Amino acid sequence: MGTLAIIVGIICLCSQAFGVSAQNTDSVNGNNTRCYDQLGCLDLGPPWYTPKRLVPVPGSIEDVGTDFQLFSRHFEGSVVVNEWPNVSIERNVNVTFNLPIVVIIHGFYASAKGDWLHELKDAYLEKKDVNVLIVDWSEGAAPPKYLLAVSNTRVVAREISRVLRYFSKQGANLSETHCIGHSLGAHICGYVAKELKAEGTLIKECTGLDAAQPGFELADESVRLHEGDAKFVVGIHTNAAPLIPFLGFGIMRQFGDVDFYFNEQVTQPGCVRNSAAEAVANITDLTDLAAVPWEFVAEHSACSHGRACLYYIEAIKGPCVFWGQRLPDIERILTKVPVLNRLMPFANDQCTNDTCIPVGFDTSRYSYRGAAFVRTNSQPNFCDPEEAKQIWSGDRFNLLSPFSS
Repeated sequence: MGTLAIIVGIICLCSQAFGVSAQNTDSVNGNNTRCYDQLGCLDLGPPWYTPKRLVPVPGSIEDVGTDFQLFSRHFEGSVVVNEWPNVSIERNVNVTFNLPIVVIIHGFYASAKGDWLHELKDAYLEKKDVNVLIVDWSEGAAPPKYLLAVSNTRVVAREISRVLRYFSKQGANLSETHCIGHSLGAHICGYVAKELKAEGTLIKECTGLDAAQPGFELADESVRLHEGDAKFVVGIHTNAAPLIPFLGFGIMRQFGDVDFYFNEQVTQPGCVRNSAAEAVANITDLTDLAAVPWEFVAEHSACSHGRACLYYIEAIKGPCVFWGQRLPDIERILTKVPVLNRLMPFANDQCTNDTCIPVGFDTSRYSYRGAAFVRTNSQPNFCDPEEAKQIWSGDRFNLLSPFSS
C-alpha cells in the first residue's frame, strides 16, 4: 500500500503538522476553554496543551459523533441509547437499570464494529449479569489526525459521564461501574472516572488495554489513566516500548494498582514475520519511519498493540488463567534499552500468594500490587494451562486458581 499519512499522524508529536487546528476555534473562549452545551467547558491550557503536547482544539459534538449501544441478558440484540437532546432509550425494552454497568471503548482508527468489543461483551455477559455499554466514537477517532483524536477523547468522556448519570437517575449504582478501554479508549476511561470521582462517586474499576503512549507517556497524571481514578486500576501492556525507534504504541510506565506486562512487552509472539522485523530494524527518526511500508508497520506494531484485547477476552472467558509474576522495579527496567524484549529474567521464578496475581475478574482479590510479568502462547488459545502449573506447584496451584472452584 505504501506509506500512509496515518502513521505520521500517530507519531508526529514533535511537529505542528497535526497540532493546533483552526477547526472550531470560533468556539474557544477568551479564557482558553472550549464549552459545550450540557457538557460543560474543557480547559485548553496546561497540562492539556504544552510545548511537548501540541494537541488541537477538540472537535464539536457533531464531529466526534459518539454513539451508544446497550446490551444485556434481559433483552435480545442491542438498544440504542440516544444522547441528544436528552438521554433516552430508543425502543421499548425492559432495561434493568440497577445492574452494574460495563463500559467498553475502542481507540484510534477503530469503531464499535470491531470484533473484540463484541467478543468481550459476550464473554462478560456469559459470566456476569450486567448492562454493557459499547461506545462508538469512530468519527472522532478517524485518521489521519491522531492528535485531534487525542483531544476528542475528552469530549467522549463527558458524553459517557452524561449517559451514566442518566442510568444513575434510573437506579444504577455507578460505584459498581467497570470501564474497559483500548489505546485512547483507556484514557477515556480515566477521564470518566476522574469526572465521577470529582462528583463523589468512585467507580469500581478501570482496565487500560495497552493504553495509548503518544501524547500520554510523559503527561501529567490528570491527562491520562492513573492509579486512584477508580477503586482499582489495571494496566494490560503488550506494546510497551519507545515509539522511536521501537514503534511502541502502548504506554510504558506503570499506571495502575496492577500492571501486567505480557511476554517481552515490545512485540508479542506470533505478530512479526522476519520481513517486517527487518523493515523496521533501522528506524531512528520520523524520516526513517515514513520510508517504511504501512503494511510492515501495521504488522510490527498494530498486532502487538491489539493483543491486549485478545488476552483480556481469554482471561474473562476462562477457564485457563493468565498468571502474573511479580516484576520488581519496573520503571528502572523499562528505561534500560538492552532489557527491552527481555523481561522474563526479572520475574519471580515461583509463585506465592503474595507475588503472583491472575488477570481478569479476580485480580483485585489478590494481595499483590505492582508490575507483573505474564507469558502466553503465540496463537489462540493464548493462555497455557501448563505454564500456570510450572509456576505453581500441584495442590497449591489448584487451591489458588480463581477458576478452580
